[in-house]
Amino acid sequence: MGEINLKFFIASLLIISSIGLVSADYTLGTPTHNIETSYSLGEKVNGWVSIQFTNESNFTLFEDSEGNSMTLLELITENPDFTYSVNATYGTIDTTTLQNLNLDDGVFNLPDIPGNLFYQFNFSDVEIFIEEIEMTLVVGDLNTALNNKINELNVIKLEINTYDLFEQISLNSALKIDEIESKLANLSLDYVSASTQAELDNISASLSLISIPNQIEVINTAISIPIFPTSENVDLDNLEIVSNSTYESGEENIYKTAIIGWNVDNLDTKISFKEFSASYGDTSESVVSIFDLEIDKKNVLDYKGYIFIEKMNDTLFKQDYQEQEQGDYYVFDFVGDTKIISFSTIEEIDFAELPFFISPAMTELNIEDLEYVEGEENEIKKYDQKKWVIFILAIVLLLILSFILYLVLQTWYKKRYENYLFSDKNDLFNLANYITNSKKRGLDNSQIKESLLKSKWNSEQIRYALRKYSGKRTGMYEIALKKNIEKNKQGGVRNYRPGRYSPK
Repeated sequence: MGEINLKFFIASLLIISSIGLVSADYTLGTPTHNIETSYSLGEKVNGWVSIQFTNESNFTLFEDSEGNSMTLLELITENPDFTYSVNATYGTIDTTTLQNLNLDDGVFNLPDIPGNLFYQFNFSDVEIFIEEIEMTLVVGDLNTALNNKINELNVIKLEINTYDLFEQISLNSALKIDEIESKLANLSLDYVSASTQAELDNISASLSLISIPNQIEVINTAISIPIFPTSENVDLDNLEIVSNSTYESGEENIYKTAIIGWNVDNLDTKISFKEFSASYGDTSESVVSIFDLEIDKKNVLDYKGYIFIEKMNDTLFKQDYQEQEQGDYYVFDFVGDTKIISFSTIEEIDFAELPFFISPAMTELNIEDLEYVEGEENEIKKYDQKKWVIFILAIVLLLILSFILYLVLQTWYKKRYENYLFSDKNDLFNLANYITNSKKRGLDNSQIKESLLKSKWNSEQIRYALRKYSGKRTGMYEIALKKNIEKNKQGGVRNYRPGRYSPK
């Protein structure tokens, strides 16, 4: 079994190695190609490319800029005079010479839209050629194109008719269905009466500008979602005009807050939403949104309210709501217990961001409590500010006192610390001599300290003498208050006259 596995492993390595030696390549002739540059609508490309292959995969693609493609083997199969050999082991194709490979019998169809286009042809993701091609109309082509557009329009109208009446009206308006139908009817009449190529060209150009979607679908929906107006959408100036009431200058925020509070206390507002999109070939775009704004009263109100909905692009209302226009708003009287307003717009807007607000006259709003609260809040803010000022001043004063205290301690350590430790100067002198001699005998600081502690020297005196011997700082970090500081005198054991060590 082990021998069989070894043989299989060796055979696999040989196959992988031999595959690795296969190197695909192709060569283009000179010229690389020759194709016609004028076509009727929807014709296939007519011409050839000059090419030679070495170990090229059967599945390498010929592709064009119109989305058409064929594998190498598929296109060669359509060219019976093209000579080649197939390596069945590796699935590759070889040719011995440069040959012309005809494109006529391929699937490289041109579009059915008149005008000029730049047509690109690739092999293995590499451009073989790019040519400007003219797409021209003949009488039969134009008639076919007109009929195709009319059929497309009829299909999309049937799809629109599957929705409810207001959705149909909104979609027809957004897609301009009536306008397109009228244009197609006029172009059909122009075609019947056309007698020159120039007239046909004008009809063709107009037809190419008409876009009809191939599909309509609902892409977003929301049903009876609670919604509240935001203070940013409240327009007090327009409310002032409509309700014939006024507000105090400088108290805009109080009134806006009162309006939002009134909505929360007295209304139950919900929104339903449906967004439609239309597909044009491979692309899709939003075309219209339909809203149902439902407002119910929570409490019995003996005064009138007003509903403000900001104007949006191509707004349509489901019925006549007796709305009036005021500035940038449509305004609706809110008298009964329930009000439902259905409308559509081609403007792309999320249902949660619908620009609307609802309010009674400003005289019906409870402003006094809000003024008291705002005044109380202002007092609290002032009190908090005073507390912060006092706190900051206390911190600054504490820092100043700490700085002064540090300077006092610094001066004491600099001028008095040594006298405090060594009231008899001979003690420091003797201690320095002992440290010097100990260092000469090779003792380290810990050994010297241990010996001195046994001789009744205290740790603070020992630390001071050792640091002074080493030339290190013996007091606090010094803060220089003058620019020119007097240089320190040289310290250390060299300042002491030699003498005998006398331990305490």
